[in-house]
Order: sequence, then structure tokens, then C-alpha cells
Amino acid sequence: MRGSVKGQVEALWRHSGIDEIGHSKHQDKAAARAAGAVSSSEIGQQTGIHTFAAGDSYRPVWAGILKHAREAYGVKDAEQITGEHVRSYLTERAEVGIAWNTLAKEAAAANKLAVALNRWSEKVRGADAVRYSFAGDVKAVRSEFRDVLDRTTDNRAYSDPRALVGALERPEHQLVAALQLDGKLRINEASQIKASQLLGERRDPYTGQMVGILHHVDAKGAKEADVPVRLDTYRALVNAVAAAGGTFRLGGDGAGRGHDEYRQALKAAAAATGQPYTGSHGLRYNGCQERHAELVAAGATFEAALQFCSGEMTHERIGITRLYLGE
Repeated sequence: MRGSVKGQVEALWRHSGIDEIGHSKHQDKAAARAAGAVSSSEIGQQTGIHTFAAGDSYRPVWAGILKHAREAYGVKDAEQITGEHVRSYLTERAEVGIAWNTLAKEAAAANKLAVALNRWSEKVRGADAVRYSFAGDVKAVRSEFRDVLDRTTDNRAYSDPRALVGALERPEHQLVAALQLDGKLRINEASQIKASQLLGERRDPYTGQMVGILHHVDAKGAKEADVPVRLDTYRALVNAVAAAGGTFRLGGDGAGRGHDEYRQALKAAAAATGQPYTGSHGLRYNGCQERHAELVAAGATFEAALQFCSGEMTHERIGITRLYLGE
């Protein structure tokens, strides 16, 4: 398929047969069941789009996936989109802290893109049609970020993050928030810390300040980094790890209810300090911005500081980190 991202998206919408506005959704589902679809997911992968609202919300996501494939993989043809590209796009979107509800909608749009590509391929290639399915990759991203993203809040930086941390009532909540802020950590990384991750106190080679060093690994276990945190945060973490017998866990289990209670506490602290609640991930935005400014003040160029921050945040692409700076 040739043309711009916008042109390819419009071609898929107009000529693949995915646009079934005005046709019976009930009959479409019945046909999918007759073809062997059982679950709602399977039915969704065989049915078209029946409302203007759905079409208007899905097409920008398709464009986002195609643009991401071009920029990150050099893929310019929509027919060459794979589950890897879709998974990378959704992961990057989750990385910048979109709401869980937003991720769920974009995941649904990604699955519909597979339907459009299948129908396009059948029309254009006939017996040689390529079969597309992104369901496994979409499911993997949803599973990875289910307990990480806030339900309804697309996250951005707080106006006064230190006041927010100070307004939290429970010490464990203060500690996790400080780790997200100082270490630029994701909620799942900050809510469970083992003694082996504590690398001691040392001088930051970039700023010359004494800091505590924390080792962390990203959720996929593929990238790791040693990040500096303020001494008071680090020492509080050392004490919490020791008191917990070697592993600090938020709420006792590091997930589930502990995460929910933490988010509710952040929301209350935001209200108490007169700030809009922007989710737990908002602290990661603040941490990136503070670290970048700190490195630039110490003599690093803008781009070098951006690269340092990207590495400490275990981002796949430096472009993700730019979004944290509002670039």
C-alpha cells in the first residue's frame, strides 16, 4: 500500500469493507458466530465498525500505529504492519502514562486495524491474502499495564510534587511516591524493592551530589538501570527493606489493593495541596523534568541530559522521554 499515513488510513476505511455503518451489527455478529467465533474478542476480530463514533475514535489510533511503525521500524506500508509494531506502539503509549481506559480503547482500535487489513488483503490479493491478528500482542500489553496505569487519568506532571509527597499520611505511601519522583520509577517498580537493589550511597558522577543508588529492571526484564535518589529517600527505603525482612512491598503484596489505596491517597493529597490529580505516573513526569534540569544545570547539553534520563527510565526510544519534557 502506498501513500501517506493519512492516505493509507483513509484507504483502509473506505475500501476494505470495515465501514459497515448502516448495516446490522446483529447480523454481523451472527455471521461471525456461524464462522466459529465464540468469545466477544473472537467476534470483534471478525466484525466491522457500525457507528460513526467508533470510526472517528479508531482511525487516529490506526494513524498512530502506522506513524510509529515508520519512525521506529522504517515500515511505510500498512500491509507490512505486524503484531510487534502494534505491541511497541501500545507499550510506548502506556509508558507515557495514558489512562487504563484510554489504553483499552486504543487496544480495541488496534484489533480493528487487523480486521481492516484482513479485508483489504482479501480484496486485493484474493487467494494470496495475508492474515493479520494482533490479539496476542494486544493482550500482552493489557496484561503488563493492568495494575500500572490509573483508571481514568491521563498523567502529566504535578505543579508541586514535593508538597504532594509531604501531604501523604502513611509512611509507605510517602516512600513509594518519593521513589517515583526521585527515581522516575513506574508504580510497579517503586512498590516492591529487594535488598539486592540497594547499591549504597555515593557521589552522583554528573552533579557531584551525594545520593543513594537504586538498581531497577523494567517490567519486561529486558532493560535495567542504576538510578540516583535523594539521600533521605534512600535511607528511608533502606530502613523499610530491613523492617520488611529484605523486601519492601506496598500494602504487603506490592500490587492489587496496595496500588489502589496508594492512588486514592495520592488523590486526597492532591486535593489537600490544591493540585489536580494526574495519577501516580505524574510523579514520573516530574522526576524526569527535575533530573533533566539538574543535569543541564551541571553542564550537560539538552540532548545529553535527555539521553541520560532516557537510560535511567529504561525507555526503548529517546522520543518517549521527550514527551515527559513536553517536547
